Amino acid sequence: MENTLQLDLKGIPKQESSLDDVSLAKIKEFYTVSKSEGGLILQAVAPELLQVSRSRLNQLMSEYNGTRYFLRWQFFGKHWFSRKELEAFSKIDRSSGRGRPSLAKIVRQTREELPE
Repeated sequence: MENTLQLDLKGIPKQESSLDDVSLAKIKEFYTVSKSEGGLILQAVAPELLQVSRSRLNQLMSEYNGTRYFLRWQFFGKHWFSRKELEAFSKIDRSSGRGRPSLAKIVRQTREELPE
């Protein structure tokens, strides 16, 4: 069974009828992109997942500009990466990585990035 992180998105109406057309369109776009990319990952947690510093992530984004690896979307005021592409990038042999990612640090960074 696959574990999923459940986020409590306070302030988002539970029924479609209470959303304005723009908000509803953005939520549907987020869902569509997320589904096609195997999920979306906040840019804030990508450094921990890839075991690099934030500045190194910025360097990698520049180095791999124009490739599929660091395509970004902006939803809800946050930047998101494709889960499939980050996984593909993580399989590239980069011997300078720091080791294994910390789940606790990823959860903490996600909480810091998302509004309460």
